[in-house]
Amino acid sequence: MFLFAFHVTSVENMDTFIVEAKLKPDSTSTRHLVCHEIIDESYPVGRSIRILNMFPLVNDKALKQAFDSVSSVESVVFDDDTKEQLFPQKEIKYRTVVVVFKNATALIELTDKKVQVVLTSKEHPLENTLDIWRENYNKSIISCGDIIRRINAVVDKYDEEAAKRKKEVKESTEADEEGWITVRRGKPESMKREHAILEKNKAKAAKKKRLEADVAEMYQYRIRESKLGQLRQLREKFEADKLKIAQIKAGRKFRPF
Repeated sequence: MFLFAFHVTSVENMDTFIVEAKLKPDSTSTRHLVCHEIIDESYPVGRSIRILNMFPLVNDKALKQAFDSVSSVESVVFDDDTKEQLFPQKEIKYRTVVVVFKNATALIELTDKKVQVVLTSKEHPLENTLDIWRENYNKSIISCGDIIRRINAVVDKYDEEAAKRKKEVKESTEADEEGWITVRRGKPESMKREHAILEKNKAKAAKKKRLEADVAEMYQYRIRESKLGQLRQLREKFEADKLKIAQIKAGRKFRPF
């Protein structure tokens, strides 16, 4: 069972109204469809309405059958195909649908009288979400024919650009009416390849230099620590030698002064 309630306010330049709808014939709760008359020229004026909060699993055939109970329906058009957004999103977005009637009296029936429509039936039940997922998945698969067409399009575009460049080179080497030849600066393909190879080697050398610098920086700390250790040892030895010399001087028996 689905139970929805909407607070409808007046919209400028729109004739907004509510249509009560049941999801199934045996449903005890009703759904409030927010509708407004279309007054621009995108659809037939006077007999077209836009429903703003249609449940996404209701298809166009079921809607046509539902509003046929009010008046003959000419067409049902969904503004946005929300079915493609059902997966992998967790929330199901409501769809916007346009219903075009054959007669203008349908709008009078919907606005002046309390009309209730049934959105689904045995002939047109709710669409299966698994079927929608399977349909969207099948659309996402690229067939071999599509791949071949895409490859051929890329190859044709490249051939067209190559022929255009060749034509420009040929025209640049031909003499004009006065016998002059316009010479343009350009590099042959072999020089372009050599330049690309040089740039690639230069990038490799720069990368190798950066790695060596990183390694040197990593070992620089150890080198500094080893030097500090050697300096500490020399200072300790110096202090020990000073103490030893002082002890020797103090133990001398001969004192001339």
